[in-house]
Amino acid sequence: MVLRCPYAVRHPAQRGLWLAVATAALAMTLTTSIGSVVPEAALGLAGNLTGMVSAGAVLGFVITIMGGRRLHTWACGTVAATALALTVLGVTSRAHLSYGTIAEIPPTATAYRLLLIGTHLAVNAACIAVCWRYGRGPSRSPLALGLRLFGIGTVLAELYWLRLFAGLFTTSDALLRY
Repeated sequence: MVLRCPYAVRHPAQRGLWLAVATAALAMTLTTSIGSVVPEAALGLAGNLTGMVSAGAVLGFVITIMGGRRLHTWACGTVAATALALTVLGVTSRAHLSYGTIAEIPPTATAYRLLLIGTHLAVNAACIAVCWRYGRGPSRSPLALGLRLFGIGTVLAELYWLRLFAGLFTTSDALLRY
């Protein structure tokens, strides 16, 4: 990521993709083995925020490829506002540390989890729609093929977040933790 940064910054078409990959890598790093160095509360919130920024960057990249400048600005603003709200909820309530069903966790933790999961579901659904619209058809171009593959990956991410959403309403331990 560090080696590609100078190239990505100089080329506008690469910025969104680089940001998406960099924030996804950071989010995965934050959810792995650095818990002994950073407090768990900060780690959970930082991991969720970078994951959300990554999802927004992916959507922004796909929208940019398709030339939707106005929609790109709206999507970035919405993700930024949601990240701010998530930060406020996370800092004031440590909601990101709460596990359980909606009936078992405090209202601020419920709001935090619904906002996080709902944002990912909405961003992924929008990304799937863009990939479906511009990637379907008989075209054999690399862009169409790339959008199809990207759409398939986004469908898998959507299934992951749907599983977490279902976990809010069940007592099954397997669905509660993420």
